[in-house]
Amino acid sequence: TFVGTNLNPLWEKFLVPSEDDVIQCQHTASPLGNGAVVETSDKKILLLQRSNNVGEFPGHFVFPGGHPEPQDAGITSHPCGSTDSEFINHKVSQEMFDSITREVVEEIGVPSESLVSYSLLIRYQVVVPALLLCGYMCTST
Repeated sequence: TFVGTNLNPLWEKFLVPSEDDVIQCQHTASPLGNGAVVETSDKKILLLQRSNNVGEFPGHFVFPGGHPEPQDAGITSHPCGSTDSEFINHKVSQEMFDSITREVVEEIGVPSESLVSYSLLIRYQVVVPALLLCGYMCTST
């Protein structure tokens, strides 16, 4: 898990000596995170402060976000063979936007209908420890 590997104080012991980042991080979690910059109708940006009782960035100010849930899109495994990759790609793309909507609604309490536009701002990868983050711009009424 991310907490068990990447947030472990001895996380570097999980790395494999290699120049190749994929090989180097093969024993660490590689979660996909999402975050949203939410702009209100009066042109303000929302920030949240994390609890001091969490493992990741306790007490820090953050944008609403979390992680997509593949099982919510019906993806429960890595199928081999004649899988319709276009269909899977569509489901993954839809879950990326659905998940950021869920996170914003859950974390700041706005109705989903008030989120009127989304734009993918950035795809950012932190190699060590491994993390891929997708950032979105959301406009709220």
